[in-house]
Amino acid sequence: MEKKHKSIILSISQPYVHSMNGQVERDVCSVMDKARTLMASANVPMKYWEYAILTACYIINRTPSANMNVTPYEKVTGEKPNLSKLVPFFAIGVFHRTKEERIKDGAWAYKAELCRMLGYDESCLDSYYILVIKSGRIITRGNCKFSLTTK
Repeated sequence: MEKKHKSIILSISQPYVHSMNGQVERDVCSVMDKARTLMASANVPMKYWEYAILTACYIINRTPSANMNVTPYEKVTGEKPNLSKLVPFFAIGVFHRTKEERIKDGAWAYKAELCRMLGYDESCLDSYYILVIKSGRIITRGNCKFSLTTK
């Protein structure tokens, strides 16, 4: 049964018969393969798998495919994606600590702290999800400098 409404084709499949979903199953496979590769290339602990998946989607949406001359991001927004902020997944870096964060450590507190890049926070302009190495917290920051390697 197919119904077309606003260029959307409804297609119903049997439960647990993944092959009936066609393109969706293939796209899920592509995302999982890319996320798995991102994690393996940097030897990332399994507990950060969700960030690898978000990063894989971010990269896929900004990569043109063979049958399109625009990226999926460009097709939706009408703008070319800005790739200047791309860094390797789980790359080591530093982020600037705010005055409020340093005040509790006293006058000699470090202004920067080590971190790892976990992904791109699209809800904030030019921001990353980062893992603060010292505390293990995951926060969003834009004022980061990353190494181009993951070691």
